[in-house]
Amino acid sequence: MAKPLGSVAAASIVSLVDDAQPQFFPSIPFTRRKCCRAGAGTIAPTDGRLWPRKPRSPSRLRCPRAINEDVPCAICKTAKAKRFCPGIREDICTACCGVGRERTIDCPLTCEYLAEAHRHEKKLPADPDAMPGKDIPIDEDFLHTNQYLIVLLTSAMFGGAKSHANALDSDAVTALESLVTTYRTLNSGLFYEAKPVNPIAADMFDAVNACVEDIRRRIREAESGPQLPDSVVLNVLVFLQRMAFGLNNGRPKCKAFLVFLSQFYTDLKQAEEEVAEEPKVIL
Repeated sequence: MAKPLGSVAAASIVSLVDDAQPQFFPSIPFTRRKCCRAGAGTIAPTDGRLWPRKPRSPSRLRCPRAINEDVPCAICKTAKAKRFCPGIREDICTACCGVGRERTIDCPLTCEYLAEAHRHEKKLPADPDAMPGKDIPIDEDFLHTNQYLIVLLTSAMFGGAKSHANALDSDAVTALESLVTTYRTLNSGLFYEAKPVNPIAADMFDAVNACVEDIRRRIREAESGPQLPDSVVLNVLVFLQRMAFGLNNGRPKCKAFLVFLSQFYTDLKQAEEEVAEEPKVIL
């Protein structure tokens, strides 16, 4: 049975870093665990990896014309087209798909071949000295305690990017850098908002800040305990920074981190409205 969004297990969050180069999370013991993905307001089990399972039949991205006829690839003009590319909206061959993916082709997040490539590609060796937030320890206890906050901020961040079809991982990285700078300053007792100039990154920045304020408002209204500290928000943002760092494949139009964010996205306002509209049955 599918679980509500808020009930994602901490073990599932920890296991997500399997695909994000575990050496960047040295304080977390890594074992293969079943991870979860989000969709339509629910978290459903997958096959133990970060990415959703590949559909059994990819025919929905194949153009019937390319299947039944010898249609040349729209890019190289020589090889036979084997698949429909939603990035250029043309039939292309598998070789041009692999060469142009996230380089010359702006792949949409919904492309199943993009997700399949992310599942199997080898990550570039990254410099551990370049890992962001090395001064901030993040362990499994922290992830367990703040699992709901991680899901909410991850969902909010993607919500700020989803209206931009040309959003890239680099935009998310810029947003996270500005957010970390802002919350480092707040945690020191000062106020300094380092909002990015990049409009896509700025929307993601605003969405995360709005989510934090909404959480704090709900806590105040419910009088359910202490407020959400800036230090906890900062640590979650550094965790997301490390995820983006580990998932980077070096391509100029990389979207691996955005795909990760998208799996936790849900429209909370719409979900609340649907819950409010559900008939109340009195037994």
